[in-house]
Amino acid sequence: MKRIILVTFLMLFSENIGLAQDSTDIPPPDTSRSLSGQYESEVKPEVDKSIWKITGDLGTYGEYYSVSGREARRPSTTGRIFLRPTLTLFGSFSASLNIIYSTEGSSAKQHINQFAVHPQWSWGTLHIGDFSHKLSKYTLSGVSIRGAGIDINAGIFRFQAVGGQTKRKVVAGAYNSVYSQNLYGAKIGIGREESSFFDINVVKVKDNVGSLPLDIFQVDSLEVDTTTSPDTSSIDSIPEYGVTPQENLVVGANTVLKLFGRSLIFRGELAGSAYTRNLYSSSEASEDIPSFVKKVYT
Repeated sequence: MKRIILVTFLMLFSENIGLAQDSTDIPPPDTSRSLSGQYESEVKPEVDKSIWKITGDLGTYGEYYSVSGREARRPSTTGRIFLRPTLTLFGSFSASLNIIYSTEGSSAKQHINQFAVHPQWSWGTLHIGDFSHKLSKYTLSGVSIRGAGIDINAGIFRFQAVGGQTKRKVVAGAYNSVYSQNLYGAKIGIGREESSFFDINVVKVKDNVGSLPLDIFQVDSLEVDTTTSPDTSSIDSIPEYGVTPQENLVVGANTVLKLFGRSLIFRGELAGSAYTRNLYSSSEASEDIPSFVKKVYT
């Protein structure tokens, strides 16, 4: 009989502190005499006069895990703490931090501990550290990246670029290992997010062939249900008996058209992918493949 027990708890705190300008710098309310001879005060909307302001969240998350009848797939107890402060200067520049620390640490197969900073100004944003990004639904959406990126929205000009590591290597035998993987993507477009726009997106993802040692592919004959061990002296034979390094190139275009005062909205996206399942395979030249594609894709 299998039994799984999972208990979680969450604590969250938030705070808002800042420094405002001296009250002597704020002009007094404007008063004028009405026709009836009484003074009336003009009420103006409140304006944020903060020189700097810090807002953010601090929280902790814990988990207790127990399983019987099968092998446990996670530690019995784990805990995480996260901090997300944002510093705002003069209401026009902000820098957000995102810090996550887990008791799992480096024992997890992929990145658990995270640190990121996101400086933002009127026409752009930087991303440095661990973050997820979206170019479009069918090219890049929600993938965690350890690297850097930039968003620029200057008038009707739209540009985004990201790059970094999406997976780190995991050495766990011929079938369960993971190659380290890098991703690079870019968007260029015209228009505005709140109205109409047209974007072209390009994303390239590639495993690092040299990130795993070749000796892990020395598979025992019993594991592959054969009387002889596979020949791993040739690189071309390795993918047949284990994980293979892969590569993917995606090119797409997406648009939003808002017509007749937004009474009619058209949304569309078209994307295509060139996918290589095994980078160890021999390259085959083909006249059907344009030369400029071969320069950027294996």
